[in-house]
Amino acid sequence: MLVVACCAVLALALAVVLVLTEVVADLHRARSAADLAALASVAPALGGAPPDCRIAGRVASLNGARVTTCTVLADGSVLVGVEVPVRSRGPLTANGLLPATVSARARGGVMS
Repeated sequence: MLVVACCAVLALALAVVLVLTEVVADLHRARSAADLAALASVAPALGGAPPDCRIAGRVASLNGARVTTCTVLADGSVLVGVEVPVRSRGPLTANGLLPATVSARARGGVMS
């Protein structure tokens, strides 16, 4: 009986670790999407055009993210916020113990 209980506790611990690993991976995905979206939105500035937040939305979408904020700052840089849905849809997410989405922000600009 003790062996069965120990195996059950070990299986539960392993499941929690796997879910948390997926959430961390989604957080890294959000950070990467934010970085790429911010850099892409300021790319037109290299040719003298103003930054374009529509480009940030397209790049974020290609990376599985959704742009929540895109602000062109006074110095010409762009601050982009993105949101990525957490891929793990287990009981921890359903009960509110883990977030349904993770978010990240990044700033991109052209150095003068």
